[in-house]
Amino acid sequence: MENRLLSRKLPLLFPFLVGLSMLLGLAGREIAIEGRVICVDAGRTEIPCASEAQDFALRTERGELFFFDRNDAKSPMFQDPRVRERKLLVKAWTRDDDYVDIIKVFSLKNGRLHDLHYYCSVCSITAFAGGPCWCCQQEFEFREVPVADPN
Repeated sequence: MENRLLSRKLPLLFPFLVGLSMLLGLAGREIAIEGRVICVDAGRTEIPCASEAQDFALRTERGELFFFDRNDAKSPMFQDPRVRERKLLVKAWTRDDDYVDIIKVFSLKNGRLHDLHYYCSVCSITAFAGGPCWCCQQEFEFREVPVADPN
């Protein structure tokens, strides 16, 4: 009887528990951060960017650092110097550790958001990193497209 009562009330408590965990900072949240990408070593010290895979962070104008997980499918975009040289707005999801998971990367150009991605016009494939198209093997084209509505 007691288990059945608990199982009926648990779905009612779930939204409350999720909200409470978010208020207490126990769950991630979406953030938007502006800054420039820097290359960092395993000790999280800024290093010169090389052409090989490495770790990246976003430095805000206030000097805050937000670290990207090298296993994030969207972080290889930062290997491209054209992306690193731009001021960016990164929508990300906070984690319990010091990393953020990338949701979307935009450039800020003349006060407007631009979508950054790579595109194969032959196969109509959009990617988050340069290199050969997975289908036809032609090189992906880097694109920076003005965003009409950022949401």
